[in-house]
Formats: sequence, structure tokens, C-alpha cells
Amino acid sequence: PIMDLDKISWPTFEEFDLRLYKYRILPLFSSRGCIGKCTFCNDWAFCSPYRFRSARNIFEEIKYQIANNHVKAFAFKDLLCNGNIEELNSLCDLLINSKLKISWDSQAIARKEMNYELLRKLRESGCNCLIYGVESFSDNVLRRMGKIFTKGIVEKVLEDTNKAGLAALINIIVGFPGETEEDFRETMEAIERNRKYIRKVSAVSVCLVNGKSDLDLNCKKYGISFPLDAKIRAKQWVSLDGKNTYEIRRQRAQKVIDLLKQLGLSYDTATL
Repeated sequence: PIMDLDKISWPTFEEFDLRLYKYRILPLFSSRGCIGKCTFCNDWAFCSPYRFRSARNIFEEIKYQIANNHVKAFAFKDLLCNGNIEELNSLCDLLINSKLKISWDSQAIARKEMNYELLRKLRESGCNCLIYGVESFSDNVLRRMGKIFTKGIVEKVLEDTNKAGLAALINIIVGFPGETEEDFRETMEAIERNRKYIRKVSAVSVCLVNGKSDLDLNCKKYGISFPLDAKIRAKQWVSLDGKNTYEIRRQRAQKVIDLLKQLGLSYDTATL
């Protein structure tokens, strides 16, 4: 893999007539890979190791796109924008001091370094929205998923994100191997408890076993088995004790959707 991402040429988008697009938003990336290694995810494995661009290089590309494509809205398309807090801080300083007045959004990881002060700086730099891969509000499930944060960190980050004037979106995954009814109840209660801090749920999904993820490669460790039909393998796995089936996961996902409707929270996608 290319280790020095600053050496990658910026896209010009000259092959596209941007006037034909309803929304004039250009993609950016600040990094490759991820600082986390979630056991259900295969993205970090394909994109390893984690590498990041310098704040100055990202800033110069933003200026280039503004000058050449006349856009002021950007969407970071990497797995997370806050893998390197120091560079994120520097990028915010560059954007704020430049007075470019852009808007941008990104995926992010919940971590204790994402405090109110930093989030407020993100808002001042033009950030409108952060999408957090929360997945669960049960520490038991988060630990099994290999998450590097706890329920307490997530709830504080959501509160501070909202307080800073940013829209906080979250993803939810139900039915991870080892998730109990009590774990699921914790997630449901936390969604309700933090409703005022959550702008939208980006995705609700049953737990899928993605190829080359740790769940897939070490399925015996997680106590799961698969159907013979490869077409339904990822979705219709079962736990060896019979307590976690596709139907149970589907029912839990539907309960989350019903709760969101009850709370007046919208969701973008659902995988049942």
C-alpha cells in the first residue's frame, strides 16, 4: 500500500459535468484504514495499515476544489476522520483561520479525545454532521465486537456533539454473537435516553458475517455455524446454542425500528 498519502494526486473531476448534479458535494479522504479492528468488519483488513494525510495537504486540496470546481461542500469518505486527533485539530485551525466557510461531514469513531472543545472547533471549521459506528450500547457487546470505546464514552460524545451544534448520526447492529436479551434491552434504553442527542440513525442492521472479518475467519471462537447455501451465509448464521438465530435478530432489528418511529427518529437504511 501507499504509505505517504500526501503523494497521491488530487482528483480533478474534469470528466464530470458537476452542473448536472443536484447536490454539489465533492468527496475527500483524510486517511486509509482504521485505528479500530471491529470483529464484524473487513474494511480495516483490506485497507491496513492505518495511514493519514497531513492537515496541510487536505487543506490545499480543499482550496483547489473550491477554485477549480466552485464547490464549498465536502464529504469525507474514509472510515473515520478522527483517527489522528492532532492532524484533525490542525485541519480545523487551517479552515477556521482561512475563513473559507465550507461545509463538510464524515464518519468518526467515538473516543474520549472527542471532547466538547474539539467538537466545537469542528463545527467552527464547517463540519455539520458526524456519523458514529456505535452499533451497541452494551459494554458486553462492544467488548465482543472489539470496539475501543465503552457505552459511557459513546453517551458523552453524543451529548457533546449535540452541544457543539453538530448533527450526531449513529449506526446500530443487533444480534452480535453473545448478545443477550439484557444487552439488547440496554441498547434500546440507551437510544431512548439519548434521543435528544441523536439526529438520526444512519443504519439499522442485523449482524452480518462479512467475508474475511474475524467473525468469518474465527467462527468457532464466536460459537456460530453457517447454512450450506452461500447466498444466505452472511445473514442466516446461527449460534451453536440455538439462542441467536436469524429470526431472533430480525425481530430485534424490527423492535429498534419501531422504537425509532415511536421516538420520532428517522433512519436511512435497514438490513433485516
